[in-house]
Amino acid sequence: MFISEAVINPARAHTWLNPRAGGSGRHGSTGDSSGSSSGGSSGSSSGSGYRSGGGGGGDEPELENITSSDTGTLVTVTGGIQRSASPFSIGGGPEFTISGELFNGSRQGGGTREQVYGTSEYGSGYPGISPGGFRGFPFYFWPISWGAGPGPAYLHSEGYYGKPDNTSRPGGPMYHARLTSVTNDTRGITNTTFRIVADNYTVSELVIYLWVSCNAYLTQGINLNTSSFPVPVPLQNNSTQVEQPRPENAIRYYRASSVALTLDTYYNTAVFSPGEPPTSLPQNMDSGFKDCLDRTIGQYVPLIDFYGSNGALGFGTRPGVGIGQVALMWVVLAVIFGL
Repeated sequence: MFISEAVINPARAHTWLNPRAGGSGRHGSTGDSSGSSSGGSSGSSSGSGYRSGGGGGGDEPELENITSSDTGTLVTVTGGIQRSASPFSIGGGPEFTISGELFNGSRQGGGTREQVYGTSEYGSGYPGISPGGFRGFPFYFWPISWGAGPGPAYLHSEGYYGKPDNTSRPGGPMYHARLTSVTNDTRGITNTTFRIVADNYTVSELVIYLWVSCNAYLTQGINLNTSSFPVPVPLQNNSTQVEQPRPENAIRYYRASSVALTLDTYYNTAVFSPGEPPTSLPQNMDSGFKDCLDRTIGQYVPLIDFYGSNGALGFGTRPGVGIGQVALMWVVLAVIFGL
């Protein structure tokens, strides 16, 4: 059963969270991975490392080009090759040059978890490379396709990565999920709505880690709020929907600009004037919630494993994610869903 079924219907989460041998499968951890730190401000920080700073509804999504594996999830990447991806992977998938396919001559692979953080600028989040221009696919996943809209052509070009509903994209079409904090704060902090934007597979994997890790911001009680569970919905092309995230809402990109965290009340004018500094984030937003989401994305955004190819795959689990942490998350989710 694909992850999207558990995301849409939490009551079926026990089928999605079925433990797999060797510490693999789709489980989470409530602890931070080793080497993590916090600080910085969205839109201005760059480089690597675990750093922090800086809903909806709809039909059940179908995961395109995705199959289950005892070592993670097999994702069909450019070139027709299947690679194992996991929220626990340290990355570093085999690096090679694409030939005889779309993006012929481009390099893909090699990106590691320590290199996933970018800035608020589209084209950031590439290992050792400044934003702007075509940089290949260090993490195998394609950069976000925002669809038609105002702003620079590179943000909305359909010639390179296709429309948001392009099913040949590694991980499937573009999706997004809404996460809104519930805040009663004398400092003037208001309810804050963020969205995670990426391919279907990535969004479907990330939402449960974001929901569990940051649930304290999603409810005023001590129990996990199941009604706040974020439901991935398709990213529309040339949509006028208020619920649609836009590139000017992005506060940070990750994994070579294939993932974005957006803030509904943020309007970054630098998107329309490249070279300008990013607009400051709103002062009345829930910064604790933002930091939690930012940190959790860095820790659990799915990456391609560095072992094997074409289904003959190994599983590289990053240090700091032990069996005890996996077991703890399993127990927490079992309590939530009454398993």
